[in-house]
Parts: sequence; C-alpha cells; structure tokens
Amino acid sequence: MIGLFGGGIMENNGDGSFESRVEAAARDGELGFWGEVREHFPEILRGDVDPWDAIKFEEVLKDAIKMWYNTNKN
Repeated sequence: MIGLFGGGIMENNGDGSFESRVEAAARDGELGFWGEVREHFPEILRGDVDPWDAIKFEEVLKDAIKMWYNTNKN
C-alpha cells in the first residue's frame, strides 16, 4: 500500500527484518502516541477509534518511518 509519504521506498534485505522493524516501531510509536493523548485528555474514559481510521493511521506511521529511515541512513 502506498500511503501519504509514498511507501515502497524502503530498503529490504530479503528476510523481512526491515519490514518487521518498521511494523514494531509503528506499533510501539502508536501506543506511545495514544498514551500521550490520554495524559492530555484525562476526562476521556474510553479509547474508541474507528477501525478504518486506525488502519489508515498505522499505514501513515509506517510510511513516515520508512521516509525517516531513507532520509537519515548513511
């Protein structure tokens, strides 16, 4: 899937480890993001998000990580 930041520009070493690292970073980053949001809005007692929006958000995060990686790798 090509997302907001133009997915498909990643480097892949053939064993899937890069994609696994991207997925783990996106997952952990998303958890951290929502943890911060929760701290800023303590009056909200639930964490409901539309499933389709959650999928799109995850894809944007993965695309951003790939963009960041490709911009900063040596």
